[in-house]
Amino acid sequence: MGRLFYGIAYTEEVTKSLKALILSYGERLSAFVLSGILKSKDKDSNALETDKIGLITDEFFENATAILNEVSRNLKAIVLPLIKKGVVPVITGYFGRTHDGRVTTFGRNGSDYSAAVIAYGIGSPLLEIWKDVDGFMSADPKIIKSPDKIDRLSYYEAAELSYFGASVMHPRTVEPLVDLGIPIRIKCLYEPKSKGTEVLPGGYESKDVVKSVTYNRQISVLRIHGSGVGFKPGIITEIGQLLSEREINIYSVITSQTCINLLVNKNDSRKSYESIKKIVGGVIERIDLEEGIAIIAVVGEGLLKKKNNGASIHCCCF
Repeated sequence: MGRLFYGIAYTEEVTKSLKALILSYGERLSAFVLSGILKSKDKDSNALETDKIGLITDEFFENATAILNEVSRNLKAIVLPLIKKGVVPVITGYFGRTHDGRVTTFGRNGSDYSAAVIAYGIGSPLLEIWKDVDGFMSADPKIIKSPDKIDRLSYYEAAELSYFGASVMHPRTVEPLVDLGIPIRIKCLYEPKSKGTEVLPGGYESKDVVKSVTYNRQISVLRIHGSGVGFKPGIITEIGQLLSEREINIYSVITSQTCINLLVNKNDSRKSYESIKKIVGGVIERIDLEEGIAIIAVVGEGLLKKKNNGASIHCCCF
C-alpha cells in the first residue's frame, strides 16, 4: 500500500479505480482480524476478499452494481464448499471488482449492499445486518425524543427511507434480494436480544398509515428555466445523460411548463451546474442553483390512497 501512496505523491493524481483500491484496505484488514479472533476461539475460519472470490461489478468505481449471475456462480464454487466443511467465511464488504480486476466500491454503507449480494449468491434464507441502532425508527432520535421502533417494513418502504436519508441501511440493499424474496433483519450490536426491524418482500398498511418520517439536508436544487422546457421531447433524457456521464445521481425531478427542478446531492451541485450549462441556449434559457435545501420524506404502505376527512394525504419533496 505504501507504493500506492508514493505513486500518488509522485504523480499528484488519484484515479477513481486507485481511490477505490486504497479504500478497500480497511475492509481487508478487518476481515483478517475478525477471522483471527474466531480462530483464537477455536472456530475454523477463512478471510475472503471479495475481489479475489469473484464479486464482479460494472465499472462505476464509487457506486458499483454487482453482476448477480456471475457473482452467484463464483460464490457457489468458493464459499458454499467452505460452509459445508464447517468453516466460517469472513468476507470483506464494501467493494468488488470489474472483469479486468480493478477494485470498485459501493458507496456509504456499501457493506450492506455487498452482504445482500452475497446472500443472493449463496441462496441464504436470511440476511442479518448488525448496526449500532435497533432497526428503523418512526423518526430521527436525534430530533424526536423516544421515537417508536418499527417492527416490520416492506422492501420498498425500507429502500425509500434509506434513499431519502435514514442511514440504517444502504438504499440498494434490497435490490439483489427481490427475485429470491430473502428477508432482512436489522439487529443492534448493543441489544442483541432485541428483535430489531424485519424487512420483508410484502408490505402491510398500518392503522396510522405513516410508518416513518426521514429527511436529507444534503440537497441542492437546479432550476432549469425555459418557456417550453416542460413540453420539449427528450430534454430530460439529455439532461440525465449529461449527469450520468459524471456519475451524478438525481434524487427527484419536478417539472412544469417553464421549469425543470432537479434535486441532487449538494456535493454534486457544482458539477451538475457545469454539466448542464453546456446546453444553455435555445429551449433552455438559464439555470439557477439553490443550495441549503432539505428533503422530507413520509413513508407508509397505502399513503397515496389514504383518505382523511375526505381529503387525500399528500407528500412534498422540498
